[in-house]
Order: sequence, then C-alpha cells, then structure tokens
Amino acid sequence: MKERTWSLLGAGVTVPWCCLTPAALSLVGITGLSLGVLTRLEAALFPYLAILAAGLLGRAHYLIAVKHQGNRLSRIITWASTGLAAVMVGIRLGM
Repeated sequence: MKERTWSLLGAGVTVPWCCLTPAALSLVGITGLSLGVLTRLEAALFPYLAILAAGLLGRAHYLIAVKHQGNRLSRIITWASTGLAAVMVGIRLGM
C-alpha cells in the first residue's frame, strides 16, 4: 500500500506543474506570458525538483532491486525514467 502512496505523491507533484498550470493559463489567455513565467519558475525550482526526482527514482530502484517488487514492465519504466531524468539534468546543466 505504501508504494501506491508514493506513486500518488509523484503524480500530485508533477501533474499540476506539467499539465494543469499551462492549461489553466491558456484558458485565461496568458499563453505567451506563461512560457516566460513558467521558465523562470522552473529555473528557480530546478534544484528542488531534481532532488525530489532523484529521491523518488532511488526509491523505485530500491523497491525493484532490494525488495524484489515489480514486474518486467516496471523495471523498464524505472530505467527509462532514470535515463530521461539524467538526460534532462545534463541538458539543464549544459553537459
């Protein structure tokens, strides 16, 4: 049951920022402005979001490798998410 709580926590953190906020801003007509605002907001929050992502991915790897939970699909998704996060951090840091 705890894994479900962590999944809901991850969804609760990411869904408002990636999907709902730009949609809400576009509904009120702030599409051009929203890109600048969200870019500055993401730049300010990047270290915290990167730490949160690393923590949640670390927990996922722990559950898969140490606790032997999950199936083949969850292993693939976890490794793909880890790779994507590493690429995004590398891009952000200019590596």
